[in-house]
Amino acid sequence: MMFFGTVKGCDWKNETGNDVFFEMTVDKTKFTFMLNEETDKKTEKTDKKTDKKSIEKTEKTAEKTIEKTIEKTIEKISKTAEKILSLMAENEFITTTQLSENIGVSVAAINQQIAKLKKQNLIRREGADKGGKWVVINKKKK
Repeated sequence: MMFFGTVKGCDWKNETGNDVFFEMTVDKTKFTFMLNEETDKKTEKTDKKTDKKSIEKTEKTAEKTIEKTIEKTIEKISKTAEKILSLMAENEFITTTQLSENIGVSVAAINQQIAKLKKQNLIRREGADKGGKWVVINKKKK
């Protein structure tokens, strides 16, 4: 069985001609990449070529990616909450299992959203867990 790190080690040896040592124990694998003076000089030249513009570009790209991920996560949570509110308004006796099946997320995700909706005073539970009903206090708007 060959792992990704092993492949990288073989690539290193083929590209640089320098040795790679693998030390394996039960719980870890250690790779030692040997360098020589020529490799050190090449690395220094490469490091000098990396300028501020490329670093700034990378940082901007990372920031945009993070922002988009957060927006999508918030949007998804909002959509799930909206679906829960809508389904509860249609059927006040709906169960978390039924919500999960209708929306297509896990029961744990439904319970998390319900907890948030309760905290925001958008829903409340009246009666027992099995025989009670959901009351939508204020349907959330986008």
